[in-house]
Amino acid sequence: MGYKFLLEALKTWKMPHPQSERLEKNAMESMQTTASHRREASMANPFYFIFYVLLSALAFAVWTLGYVMAHNEVSRECERLGAFYVGPKTYICQIKGGQHGTE
Repeated sequence: MGYKFLLEALKTWKMPHPQSERLEKNAMESMQTTASHRREASMANPFYFIFYVLLSALAFAVWTLGYVMAHNEVSRECERLGAFYVGPKTYICQIKGGQHGTE
């Protein structure tokens, strides 16, 4: 916020000596290094790592739950109805011989 004001002031007001370009360059470098230090400091915080690990574990758990529920639903419909549907299509099921529960 303060840097933007400084940059605008440097653009509108020209110093009578040749150091104005150097000062403007230093202000830009200072702004960039401050942003990179802030980014490095935030990534050095161990809570960010823990947060991302927990978020990844939660995403994996939700995906696994959906996978298991979908397969259970299809197998349950095949056992009860002999068919299952996906959207407007209906598929006929047959349990292969020699598998669990077929003998």
